[in-house]
Amino acid sequence: HQRALAKALEEAKVANAAKTDFLARMSHDIRTPMNAIIGITALALDETDNPKATEENLTKINSASHFLLGLINDILDMTKIEDGSVELNRELYAYDDFIGNLRTMFEPLCQKADLTLHIRKSENLPAVMTDKVRLNQIFFNILSNAVKYTKEGSIKFVIESVISGNKDILTFKVIDTGIGIKKADNARLFEKFERLDQEQTDIQGTGLGLAITKKLLDLMGGKISFESVYQRGTTFTIVIEQQIVDKSKVDFKTYKAKKMTVDEYFDGSKYKILLVDDNLLNLKVAEKMLKKYNLNVTSVKSGLECLNYTKNKRYDLIFLDHMMPDKDGVEALKELRTIF
Repeated sequence: HQRALAKALEEAKVANAAKTDFLARMSHDIRTPMNAIIGITALALDETDNPKATEENLTKINSASHFLLGLINDILDMTKIEDGSVELNRELYAYDDFIGNLRTMFEPLCQKADLTLHIRKSENLPAVMTDKVRLNQIFFNILSNAVKYTKEGSIKFVIESVISGNKDILTFKVIDTGIGIKKADNARLFEKFERLDQEQTDIQGTGLGLAITKKLLDLMGGKISFESVYQRGTTFTIVIEQQIVDKSKVDFKTYKAKKMTVDEYFDGSKYKILLVDDNLLNLKVAEKMLKKYNLNVTSVKSGLECLNYTKNKRYDLIFLDHMMPDKDGVEALKELRTIF
């Protein structure tokens, strides 16, 4: 019993140390893009008369914002996966679209890093039913790591298909010529909060990407494995079995048309909207997003103001923030329900 207790205490100590290290890294990694956003925004405000500089600044702000959102999404995703609240949403997906998405995202990154990206696939990959958001997320994580940890050479993405009845057994390989993984680190690769070989690299991130990838593949009934030679490169292999959709029974033109955005927006001129948020920037962004619908929008900065405005006026829709001074969103909602 004492030996088991000592082992449990040691494991708890290691886990706590990993979480402490994770929080320290997050405070640094979140500040990095935030400082970039704040600093470049200040530059953009000073250079409003220079369209080229403004475009460059906005591009940098956009990039930093997406990186920051990626950090936050990783943390939230891991929380949802662990409490069992992630559900797969299977829908029709053509692999030509999947490859096109990955090429769009990663070709510019590879060019910027002076890497060659090779994509090779089996002929006539079938359309399948899958959770395409999660599928994209899995390969975004794997390919992002390949780009991050490869200083020179190439990244290859290979898809091989074996059809068995109405199932397609797909094997994906991501092969890089990067820094590789030490054998001693193999067992830690899919653990939460782990970023390996940090003395060799200056890579930002949560250390959650591969842990999330592994758990998502578990949910999808898939498997992931890897082979690596330190300082030579790594190959990740993912195998997923998916249900085939008979292409002859699907009108792909109609399917794609449904996914396209429309040029005409709903005319909301007869509807009254109340926006409630204590953050002025959030209100401005929401106002601009709703402007295209021609809605009658009123903005207020607290739950108390929201209740005062709704005493004498009816709104068709109220967007209500949660954390606010005076009265938060939950308190305001409870009182609104007694009014209406």
